[in-house]
Amino acid sequence: MVVNTQQTLIKKIKNIIEKTILSTPVFLASANINISDLSIEIEKNRDLQFGDFNTNFLMKTGLKFDQIAFFAEILINKIKKKRLFTKIKFAKPGYINFSINNNVLAKYLENAIRAKQKYGKFKPKKLFYNIEYVSANPTGLLHVGHARNAAFGSALVNVWKAYGIRVNSEFYINDAGAQIDRLARSVLIRYLQLCNQPARLPADSYHGTEIVDAARVVLQQHKKKFANTKYDKNHICNPKVNKIIKEISVNFMLENIKNTLTSFHVNFNIWTHETDLYKYHLIDEILKRIKPYTYHKDGALFFQSTKFKDEKDRVLIKSDGTYTYFLPDIAYHDLKLSRGYDKIFNIWGADHAEYVNRIKMSLAALNYNPNVLHVFLQQMVKIVRDGKEIKMSKRTGNSLTLVQLVKLIGKQAAHWYLVSTSFESTHLEIDIDKVTSKSNDNPFYYVQYAYARINQLLKNYHLPLKNHVKVDRLTLPIEHELLLEVASFNQIIELIAQKYDLQKLPGYLINLCKTFHTYYSAHKINDGSNNDAVKLSEQRINLARGVMQVIYNGLKLINIYPSKEM
Repeated sequence: MVVNTQQTLIKKIKNIIEKTILSTPVFLASANINISDLSIEIEKNRDLQFGDFNTNFLMKTGLKFDQIAFFAEILINKIKKKRLFTKIKFAKPGYINFSINNNVLAKYLENAIRAKQKYGKFKPKKLFYNIEYVSANPTGLLHVGHARNAAFGSALVNVWKAYGIRVNSEFYINDAGAQIDRLARSVLIRYLQLCNQPARLPADSYHGTEIVDAARVVLQQHKKKFANTKYDKNHICNPKVNKIIKEISVNFMLENIKNTLTSFHVNFNIWTHETDLYKYHLIDEILKRIKPYTYHKDGALFFQSTKFKDEKDRVLIKSDGTYTYFLPDIAYHDLKLSRGYDKIFNIWGADHAEYVNRIKMSLAALNYNPNVLHVFLQQMVKIVRDGKEIKMSKRTGNSLTLVQLVKLIGKQAAHWYLVSTSFESTHLEIDIDKVTSKSNDNPFYYVQYAYARINQLLKNYHLPLKNHVKVDRLTLPIEHELLLEVASFNQIIELIAQKYDLQKLPGYLINLCKTFHTYYSAHKINDGSNNDAVKLSEQRINLARGVMQVIYNGLKLINIYPSKEM
């Protein structure tokens, strides 16, 4: 039977501490706190010689050191009775260090071996999330900025699902407004050029090769029917032709986007068109509901965002009657929240920081809790090749696309490096020469090599593999460390699901693989020289199997499927 690891090691430790404190009323009285007010944080020790985990909750009580030391001794003597621990020690100025019993860790190892790809999966929770990401305007190919967005969003979805949260992935298609007029005009001009008409692409047009490809579709479907069509600086003059070319252009770009994302292992179960907000009169409904917070001035309609501590009121409808992008965005967020999500997430560029609060203000005006929305602000991506940065500009056509990135470094490596640094606080630089190297200096290669190395180890192990785990012969400190790492996989998933620090997963896998490589180099894992060696080998092989399964499950969360051979 698979052991239930719904409760992580850290939760087990916290529960034991809380129960111990509750049974020590003199401590609660002296610290003058309620258990509900006491923040107990458990952290893994960087140096395991001090113990596996520590907590500093005693220092948060406001007690003097002699009182902290006194109560630490009382609490430790009570906690020692629990079989979870082998050692508990007090350390200045107020830490309690815990060492975990290997027999407890063995249950997690056995679960990893038995549960296989289900290891790290939690029971379903009564939470329903929506995350909208990528959402590129359908005016060109996806570039590396979109790639980082896609890799982060899809991996976060995978982690949430593993944690038991129901999630909808959504792509918002901005298929209305000036950029779509510009797209249609760009495609028309390329079409006219294909018809040998004298037409020149203005500087503010879209210049990518995909524009020519879309123009070829127009030519294929309509021949030279539109060869005499006029255009001005903003749009195609003939409304009928404008509509046809818009539709062909958007569909062509959107189909390319969908195919690119699917090939990149990124999928959405909801595709929402901005034009549907107009088609189904959702914007009209929003104007009615938000009316108490609007007013007219100089022919324009304003939203009173200053009532929500904004520096100035914001325009919803311009004096010429056209909408700002703020208005349909309000309608779109209302549409999402009408589906009953507990929380909605957006991934936007870092230049949208001020806009986040504006959207939250509009949600407050619609009687939503503004904190239902969480926005990730993505930092820039820089691609370096031969020591030089590859510049990106979608409009000029001088952009490194997602497809080109995959061709340069591979799909698997792209996913790894796009989530390997802090999404919101760190600009990402991918050095193509470094990330494609097959050396231990390449962390992605290093992790894959550990997986392949264990696979080869299992191929060479000729005895039957047993799922029942014993660890009594695994007495080395590094074996305890590996057991602890395998048992900590659930904690990493929980941490990311709650705090969204996705870069912690690659970091965890690197540390796990580094420890295993060190172990493999220093100790013989498969040794059949005598009976004792065979029994030790069986336990070490099971330890390796657990590590291998965690590597696979961890990589799968970031859309990577490791190879069994390097």
